[in-house]
Amino acid sequence: MSTQPTPRDVSFVRSLFALNPSSRPYRYGLMVGICMAFPAFVGTLMGSFQQGLMAVMGSAIILYLPTSGIAQRMLTLAACTCGFAFCFFLGLWGSVHPLVSAAVLAVTAFLVSLVAGYFRIAPPGNFFFIMLAAIATVVPHEPAAIPERIGLLVMGSMATCLFAFVYSLLFPAPVAAVDLQPLSQNGIRTLVLHSALMGIFVGGGYWFAHGIGMHNPYWVPISCAAIMQGANLRMVWLRKIHRIAGTAVGMVLAFLLFKLIDGPWMLTAAIVILSFVIEMLIPRNYGYAVIFITPLTVIFAGVASHGLEMNELVFTRLLDISLGSVIGALGGVFAHWLVPRMTTVLKQRSARH
Repeated sequence: MSTQPTPRDVSFVRSLFALNPSSRPYRYGLMVGICMAFPAFVGTLMGSFQQGLMAVMGSAIILYLPTSGIAQRMLTLAACTCGFAFCFFLGLWGSVHPLVSAAVLAVTAFLVSLVAGYFRIAPPGNFFFIMLAAIATVVPHEPAAIPERIGLLVMGSMATCLFAFVYSLLFPAPVAAVDLQPLSQNGIRTLVLHSALMGIFVGGGYWFAHGIGMHNPYWVPISCAAIMQGANLRMVWLRKIHRIAGTAVGMVLAFLLFKLIDGPWMLTAAIVILSFVIEMLIPRNYGYAVIFITPLTVIFAGVASHGLEMNELVFTRLLDISLGSVIGALGGVFAHWLVPRMTTVLKQRSARH
């Protein structure tokens, strides 16, 4: 039997390291870095860096800025602000018990996947909505503090809307006509099945991780959602390898980085730099971007760290993300193998009736 690698194998290996072309301007990456770091800067200035970090998560709406006219841009960001607040609220409410958290994550992942798929929201699609709900599930359950926490998140989003408005005035994009064709009946069936599997694996991943005793396993469902976003099986496996290998290298970077960083001001500067680099690398190579995503997620983990040291958070991320990537890869296989067959069966039954 021949052991020579096939052209498909060689192509897959090359795609692990290749840098894809990108037309994304550097000024956009710089704006993302500024938007993400501004709440942390204000929080540091006021002596409340922890609250600033919570507002930073709301600033992630900038990643949904479409390449369209200013009216469409602001409408999109306003809708994302409402979606972020709702998902964060669900996660905070569900933090009362791990089983409730798993159920809340399953429902949230299903709903946001359904909405993102129906309106064809471009990447990152459903990802940050699920991420917010997952992080909120491990924030200490304090009902009286829920309005304040949601307020901080919304304030971060509102500040980002202001920055995006100024950016759109300085660098206007051509106004494109929005022609959103309705999904066919078969397309709706496929979307519902995909969304249901996303909910099952995201919620199930959280429940499984908690069941085996993992501490604050919110990055398991987050990684699961990231892997299942792959458009096909090749992309699912590619993202799995990128996610695990990039996290391993990123752990080393994070460990060295936090040995040098001292205090909230340097953390704020790190958020700017890391956000800029990630935004420039995401369209070029997901694996390289994950290397820099890892230390940034460790900073965000301060929202739900419960007093853990940064070094401890760095090392727990690898196990969380590895498990989430495996579960996500399994979910991706189910989605791309089972959904087409189930869609065909439902279509045939509908035709008979």
